[in-house]
Amino acid sequence: MTRQELIGFCLTFPAAYEDYPFDDIMDAGAWAVMRHRTNRKSFALIYERNGKLCVNLKCDPFEAGFLRQAFVDVTPAYHMNKEHWNTVALGGDVPEEELQWMIGKSYDLVKPKAKGRKIRRDSAMRKKIVAFFSASGVTRKVADSLSEAANADLYEIRPEVPYTKADLDWRDKKSRSSVEMNDKSSRPVIADKDAHIGEYDVVFVGFPIWWHIAPTIINTFLESYDFAGKTIVPFATSGSSGIGETVANLKKSVDASATITDGKMLNGKQTKESLTAWVNSLGLT
Repeated sequence: MTRQELIGFCLTFPAAYEDYPFDDIMDAGAWAVMRHRTNRKSFALIYERNGKLCVNLKCDPFEAGFLRQAFVDVTPAYHMNKEHWNTVALGGDVPEEELQWMIGKSYDLVKPKAKGRKIRRDSAMRKKIVAFFSASGVTRKVADSLSEAANADLYEIRPEVPYTKADLDWRDKKSRSSVEMNDKSSRPVIADKDAHIGEYDVVFVGFPIWWHIAPTIINTFLESYDFAGKTIVPFATSGSSGIGETVANLKKSVDASATITDGKMLNGKQTKESLTAWVNSLGLT
């Protein structure tokens, strides 16, 4: 992605505009600051440093640390708050799709929040939550879209110790993920137990497929709450694998009175319309 392509992508967001507060002219080396027109808050700062095209992006503090561990070219922000901002160097190990997702998250963090708006649920509607684990960001994007399509709350299943790129190397039999998946009793510790599952009737559970089943951290999550009488809807992402024996494996981690539906692979770009149609086909309302 070139500098102009990067600026052009940022301008696709509603009310985004291009600003040059640090330079008199918009030359190739100027810092381009992408802002939201309503509150003038910046969500992307584009510049060149050490011969590389870079962009500073706002992010959640936990995600900031995770992304730095996952990608060599994501580092604490240059000349900005390093807890809430990252610098991404383009042309390295960050896929364009992942970069676009990071820009979208940064935009969402700075755009004006609606005031006084409350979501009203039909009293007959079953309360839903989308709980997900995402190691590389792919499942996270699907979960974000699904929570909107299903009018569901969103909760991230986070490991107490984030996975690094080396941890996720499936070709290395000694990598953390390989060791965990080869030990059926493995239960990676989760960072918190704040999902408040007792408040929900339907729980969508999302994850990437590892070794033809769900990562064992999903078993940790299921065994951390009481799912008696609830409906669990698994969904997964994978580059090549199907859902395999995932559902049968997950049933061992919940009360027998819980209902686990057939799992659904949600690979590729998912539209709100397609996700809504799938949710409606489940007959959960």
